[in-house]
Amino acid sequence: MLKKGKPVFFALALLIAALTIMIPRGASEYIGEPGAAPMLTFREGAEMDALGRPAGITAENIIFTGDDVESAKVVLSWEHGFAVEFQLRESGRLAFSETTARLTPVMGRISIWIDDEIITAPIVTSHITDGIVVIDGLFTYTEAHRLADLITGDEPFAPETGGHNAVFPNRGRVLRFLAGAFAFSLFF
Repeated sequence: MLKKGKPVFFALALLIAALTIMIPRGASEYIGEPGAAPMLTFREGAEMDALGRPAGITAENIIFTGDDVESAKVVLSWEHGFAVEFQLRESGRLAFSETTARLTPVMGRISIWIDDEIITAPIVTSHITDGIVVIDGLFTYTEAHRLADLITGDEPFAPETGGHNAVFPNRGRVLRFLAGAFAFSLFF
């Protein structure tokens, strides 16, 4: 038989555990080096060394960084389902335009990296001069949304090689809500 104080203590402990363990991490918190924010780069090509890090022209030629991205969102692509559209700030438009002009005839790639981890490497299919970029590739809505969040820095990134999983911002909110609902049900 439960005593009067035990359900309250249990509910409170559960709520504190959910709030402490499941608080979603902000984009500035990086699961890697303590205090280091991840560096988003857009690079020419997709060459990698044996460890999966940028190599050759990919290591040498950073076209622009995440600081040059103004916004990113999920859009519907008529041909390929969901896509990611992002807009560049003026600081990245010229370099991107020059790179896409050079890579379009040879169907080259522009790879997106977070630190030394490749995220995607789409093929360049047109010369882009206005700074509005669309990446499509048969994405589901969830995949496109995650890529858009990684590009804008709204989703923390955890390198797969380190054995960590990415922390999804809504997961913590849902578990805190469930813990609160459970605690509330014990009182009433």
